Amino acid sequence: MENRLHTVIGILLALMFVAFAIVQYNDPDPLTWILVYGFMVVLHLVSIRMRLSVVVSLLPMVAALVGAFLLWPDKYIGLMGKMDSRPAVEFARESLGLVVCALGCGYVFVRSWMRAPKRPF
Repeated sequence: MENRLHTVIGILLALMFVAFAIVQYNDPDPLTWILVYGFMVVLHLVSIRMRLSVVVSLLPMVAALVGAFLLWPDKYIGLMGKMDSRPAVEFARESLGLVVCALGCGYVFVRSWMRAPKRPF
């Protein structure tokens, strides 16, 4: 039952990241974000079938959090509105996208850690 639940959650998360990648076509830097979200799709689909090393999910999670911190605008003016004359809006959106990626990696990390073989001391 637990495995089936993980499969459903993994597929739903993969589909969410597919949707994120699709809407990047009109972004100022679409290839970057399609690759980021595409990586997340692959990560979730692979994690359904096999136990990943915790490093495989931990490193991208840390990278996403560092990226989110670095992209966060100096002055937060919200997420709504056009990006043409307000790059802070785009930076805030990209930063939050990376936070969502970090959360997705966190799920895979916890799943991998829970499935790791138990070693005696």
